[in-house]
Amino acid sequence: MASSDTTTGSFTRWTADLRHDIPIYRQVASTGPRDVNGPNDCGTSATTPRCPPVQWSRNRTGTISLRALASTSSLGDLDRVPFYLQRTMGGSDLNGDRLLTAFDDYRFRAPNLLAFQEGLEHSIWGPIGAFVEAEQGSVALHAGDLGSRFRSSATVGLTIRAGGAPAIVLAFAWGSEGNHALARMDAALLGGGRRPSLF
Repeated sequence: MASSDTTTGSFTRWTADLRHDIPIYRQVASTGPRDVNGPNDCGTSATTPRCPPVQWSRNRTGTISLRALASTSSLGDLDRVPFYLQRTMGGSDLNGDRLLTAFDDYRFRAPNLLAFQEGLEHSIWGPIGAFVEAEQGSVALHAGDLGSRFRSSATVGLTIRAGGAPAIVLAFAWGSEGNHALARMDAALLGGGRRPSLF
């Protein structure tokens, strides 16, 4: 990425973002839409257009989440990654992605980043659930120095799910530099959506 032939801000970035969700329960019935339902229909079959009465389910849902994120930058001898294009870690980044939640936003910044997240979310009652999350991460000027000093953060909180995804999150995070309380609402609830990634 370069703005002119004379710039020293030319670089190539490689990113691997691996995520995996493991369901805790194998025998939970699907609550997704049926083939006969349109966007405004909730009938149980093509011949029964009426919606069934609302029932509170005793089914429990839970998920173990794992994530590994690695981002490195390849540079020439005289090139460097501009400050405003370097990856950040701590709080939320420009895309709203949380890494090391207990730290201030953009606390760590460098051309190279390595981070891990492990989480467990479980339903409590209806759409309300609870989660715990652990995060570890490191940034470095050179890719070979990644992992030399990992920072860590832990988070506990509540979620309110809508459409199978956490729509509202209330959480408390702590780490070596202090604590953070946070509340987040999915932009889709306000009629918006995620903007394209800046990275």
